[in-house]
Amino acid sequence: MTQDATDPLTLVHSLVAHIEDHAIVTLDSEGRILTWNDGAERITGYPAGERIGRHYAEYAAASLPDAPEPHWALNVASAEGRFEHHGWRARKDGVRYWCESVLTALFDPQRNLLGYGEVSRDVTARKWQEERFRVAVESAPNALVMINREG
Repeated sequence: MTQDATDPLTLVHSLVAHIEDHAIVTLDSEGRILTWNDGAERITGYPAGERIGRHYAEYAAASLPDAPEPHWALNVASAEGRFEHHGWRARKDGVRYWCESVLTALFDPQRNLLGYGEVSRDVTARKWQEERFRVAVESAPNALVMINREG
């Protein structure tokens, strides 16, 4: 049986699979990676074939030391519904990037844990712009006053 291209679920699956500016990853209830979209491959450098079926802890282990322990993040997400993290991660080639991620627990109507979804993005360019602005403000020889549109 083939799926109708206009089926909303088929369209959603296609959309998620091909988004390139956000890594979208789903995990089973044990934390094993089920899906890995194009954005996850582009951002992390890992192709889907190297991540699917492996545990989230292995994926998160590519993070640098300021990242939370992966099992702890999964536990927080399942207890509180979500876990947010902003920090440095490393791509497959070792290049660092600033990542904003949200790990969300997915439940059925009886509140049984089905798995997790993580949406993350590389915001390194914004992080460097903020840092350059901070350094410029802190090193300015004259006082700076910033005002909003209302004065």
